[in-house]
Amino acid sequence: MEPIQITGRHLKITDALRNDVHTKLRKLEKHFPHITRIHITLSTLNVDRRKPKVTRPKIHTAKGLISLPNKPEIVAEKTTDNLYTSIDLLIDVLDEQLKKANGMMKQRRDKITAELRH
Repeated sequence: MEPIQITGRHLKITDALRNDVHTKLRKLEKHFPHITRIHITLSTLNVDRRKPKVTRPKIHTAKGLISLPNKPEIVAEKTTDNLYTSIDLLIDVLDEQLKKANGMMKQRRDKITAELRH
């Protein structure tokens, strides 16, 4: 897998968080080992600004962008009230999209191979 960029908005990316995201992204290599770039953006937002800062509810968003060679970029976003849940859901969506992209490439390759045989 090529470079992984992790960006935090209104959030400090700690080493533990970075390692967690890297570990979960390794799952994606199984379906498409030729990923050229991954950019993950993690953000947090206070929902109700009228409440004191300590008790404000927060929403956490995880956005992902994957670049593949000679393919459109894969983009996904998940928002929940827990940062790690948002990351898990984002990885699941990106995994499904990579499986789909890989399956479409295999179908196209099989079709061309069948046409060449005839």
